[in-house]
Amino acid sequence: MTTSFSITKKITINASTGRVWEALTTPEIVKQYMFGTEVVSTWQKGGPLVYKGQWDGQPFEDRGTILEIMPQKLLKATYFSAASGLEDKPENHNLITYEIIPEEGGLTVLSITQDNNPSQSAADYAGENWEMTLNQIKYLLEKS
Repeated sequence: MTTSFSITKKITINASTGRVWEALTTPEIVKQYMFGTEVVSTWQKGGPLVYKGQWDGQPFEDRGTILEIMPQKLLKATYFSAASGLEDKPENHNLITYEIIPEEGGLTVLSITQDNNPSQSAADYAGENWEMTLNQIKYLLEKS
């Protein structure tokens, strides 16, 4: 039996659930907090979710499939990056869950869980990246 490691990061943002959803699904906004990465998707259950761009001068294309989508509430998708060094097969794909939770006073909690990390160190690394990403989303949404 293999062991899977999970990481969850949350942040409270002074923005509506609609604005937080826009930040996750609008290519122009995604580019601002994901280092110029372009997101391509139909935003439909079963549809592709592709992140492509350049990293250290090298092109990349990370991809997955949307498993569940409830606008302004939930986005769940598989995710695979060739940069992981793992073979591209389903058991090596992560499961990313974005939960958007309304709070009193117009605040929104954005929670991101990344499951199926191959080790605790991989989960910790993913957690650091998600923490940085969440802070960037918060900054972008609260400054506008």
